[in-house]
Amino acid sequence: MSSRQSDIDKFLLYATISSVGVPSGPRTLDTTQALLRQELKNRLIHEGVGRGARIPLENSIFYNLVIKTTLQLSEIKTIQYDKTGPSAYSGEKWKFHHRRKGIKCTRGTQYGQDDGTEDSGTEHEDTEDDDTDGEDAEDDDTDNGDTDIDNAEIEGAVLGVEPSFDSVIHGQSETETWSSQEYQPSGSKKRHRQVPVTTEKEFQRLFYTIQYHLHHKLKHHLPFNISAGSRYWSAEFSTSPIPDEYNCQKPDIALFDFAIKNMGKTWADVLSFVEHTSSDLAKKRDIPVFWGSMTKAYLMLREQPWRRFVVEFSICANQLRAHYFDRSGLIISHPFHIHQNMGPVRLTEMLSTLTLSDTHHLGFDPTIHMCNTACTGTHSNLAPEAKGWVKDNHDKMYSIMEVLWKSHGLICRGTVCYCVVDEAGNKYTLKDCWVTEEKRMHETTILQMVKGIPNVVELVDHWDVYYKGEPDCTACIRSQYNMGHRDDLMFRNRFHRRILLSPCGEPLSKFSSR
Repeated sequence: MSSRQSDIDKFLLYATISSVGVPSGPRTLDTTQALLRQELKNRLIHEGVGRGARIPLENSIFYNLVIKTTLQLSEIKTIQYDKTGPSAYSGEKWKFHHRRKGIKCTRGTQYGQDDGTEDSGTEHEDTEDDDTDGEDAEDDDTDNGDTDIDNAEIEGAVLGVEPSFDSVIHGQSETETWSSQEYQPSGSKKRHRQVPVTTEKEFQRLFYTIQYHLHHKLKHHLPFNISAGSRYWSAEFSTSPIPDEYNCQKPDIALFDFAIKNMGKTWADVLSFVEHTSSDLAKKRDIPVFWGSMTKAYLMLREQPWRRFVVEFSICANQLRAHYFDRSGLIISHPFHIHQNMGPVRLTEMLSTLTLSDTHHLGFDPTIHMCNTACTGTHSNLAPEAKGWVKDNHDKMYSIMEVLWKSHGLICRGTVCYCVVDEAGNKYTLKDCWVTEEKRMHETTILQMVKGIPNVVELVDHWDVYYKGEPDCTACIRSQYNMGHRDDLMFRNRFHRRILLSPCGEPLSKFSSR
């Protein structure tokens, strides 16, 4: 190996994602994992492992992320498939429920009809011994087969009207799509070909069932008002990756805004996700689900840098854990067995938090909103063609016209630069970043010192971003930990800052040679 090649390899392996961004080329996946490994070094708190073994269960980050309800096991046992069908939890285990039907009847279809009946009974399967690590499971076109949701419900979600999830729970089976059924001539008695349902789809159906009951029958146990609009779980990307130029990843069950159900999706649309495997994360951290979760969380923050944090969950060997990512590192919670003790309640509370509570519990900043495909152009109080809005500490609103630049880092400042317009039509650049204590006022101090120098941007305003009445920082969620119980020895507290500058210029990448 040449010395030059050796230097390049060392650079790629030991540089940080913050400094080099996402590398391109055929080694993208391996190189990205190596960069993430270096980025995460001494910035991880794993409750129950290493020094984290001393963290009491009551101090777990799980309780900071998941809203506690008044649910008990007796209420969990009332959750039924199809509203009145078999129990989702019985015999101290969650149950999968398979439904078999004939060919799906679509609009304008003349070849088959779904009469709403099932083949010879209902099948039940425990969730205990399933493994989704294999790559050879057949895909039965989840995009059409995961739910049966019509346009009226989509429009209701766009308008902020709560759509009915009845059809999601009992509308169709996961195998009744044209890609998974074989057409039979009229009068044929041959059984329809059945395609195996993947475990991810079984979890998707279980999650739908729990969500339906939480929303309609158990909502009096929730300590919060159910938010407007809706979210839904989808296994559509469990066998085909979410489109990305650099890194192809397949979340097992991903959470999306219900309003974009029938639209194209990217990592900018993923609200959260759940990974499932039979491997035990407590015995071996260096398993695919660990690095897969890390990479997917990175892709979410890369495409949604306006979020305060990203939270996702894993079910490893039936142990439920929260994985929390922010600009200072990663925290993995204590596990809860999803079948035993209060684990079924914790799983249900996790689903209620992610699907029914306000989006700030998912890591979204209430002082900024970026539009997705469905809501773009629906805000009458914003400038024409605005892509979102942001507020300062005095509730002054600015329309976000464009993202000028965004960091590709994970554990870093997470800088984003926006082109914004105020109500009077004045255009500014807004810089959003997470800075350490010693750098908190550094940039604004320099800008004040050079004020009035020609061709230098002018500082218009600056402020700490507040959350729940306090300056937002990454130390807040870690405050319940004793320093002797933490392995994140390189932790650095970062404060959320915004700087308003004038005038707003164009990125150099948009200039052309003359």
